[in-house]
Amino acid sequence: MKKILLIFLLFLFLMNAKAKDYSIDIKIEKDVYSMNEFLNYFVEVYEDGKLIKTNVDISLTNANYETIFHDVVETNKEYSILLNENFESGYWKIKADYKENTITKIFLINVNESAQFFIKDDELKIRNIGNTPYRKNIQIILGQEIISYYVNIPVKSETIIKILAPKGDYDIEVTDGERRYIKKNVHFVGTGNVISAIDKELIEKQPLIGLREVQIRSKDILFSNKVLLPLIFIFAIFFSAIVLTFRKKNFI
Repeated sequence: MKKILLIFLLFLFLMNAKAKDYSIDIKIEKDVYSMNEFLNYFVEVYEDGKLIKTNVDISLTNANYETIFHDVVETNKEYSILLNENFESGYWKIKADYKENTITKIFLINVNESAQFFIKDDELKIRNIGNTPYRKNIQIILGQEIISYYVNIPVKSETIIKILAPKGDYDIEVTDGERRYIKKNVHFVGTGNVISAIDKELIEKQPLIGLREVQIRSKDILFSNKVLLPLIFIFAIFFSAIVLTFRKKNFI
């Protein structure tokens, strides 16, 4: 009798000691999202077909296989992730891992090409607040003049455009065709003889000397002694060769 009972207990132990069967599932509300929308999700884990409460690893990965978000969450609870400017447009994967089990869902974040404009003194700052590079032709209206300027600003970056104009007070309007920014009575101390615009970074790399001065310098370089004398010498040799050739033909 004791032997039978021992065999029965051993059988129960072996049954409980066998490898458990796990399955995992992750649920999201939809497969297309917009920037600054919340991605709501929750994870379920089943042990031998029964729903259990445990912790799982969650990660969000972009199309370049870069993991932008990672967390450890409880199952059977809803969580939210704000899809802000850190999540660029395109396809993404949300993945849940538990033991050796993995589940992945794919979703899309729509493109949001957007920027903010700021004007301080003679500088226009354009900040990319979207989730994709901001590539636009910007139009700047200064007084009665229209300046067209192309920008290419990476995500979470900004550029500064220096506006050049004669001394005076101006009303400035900036547009990219979708949004407008207006600032009135902006005072200019006189940063140029004509109304134009230039990237501030270019000015910092090479001091601005004005279009007229650039043209003058180009002429000065072309007609300076260092360049002009060699040109005259080369021309003289070429002319002499032509004369000699002509004389030889006449002699013959």
